[in-house]
Amino acid sequence: MTIGSSIFLIALGAILRYAVTASVAGVDIQERRVAIELKGLAIADPRDRSRNLFEAATLRLELEPEPLLQKKNVIRRFAVRDARGGG
Repeated sequence: MTIGSSIFLIALGAILRYAVTASVAGVDIQERRVAIELKGLAIADPRDRSRNLFEAATLRLELEPEPLLQKKNVIRRFAVRDARGGG
């Protein structure tokens, strides 16, 4: 399983569990660094889809490569830039 499919499955699980709507302006997958970067991430309130619960200019996730061979995800670094939460 590649990093892209791992992140996709994590996000899909969250969307299905919490019935949220998420939008992403861009995705950058760096296979050599085992990293994914989401740009322009917005997660809408499931009760009021015109209001975002969370927004981030950039969300970057880097995983350790060796545990992926054992079907495990170990996060090396997680960074969020320009995050806002709607209260």
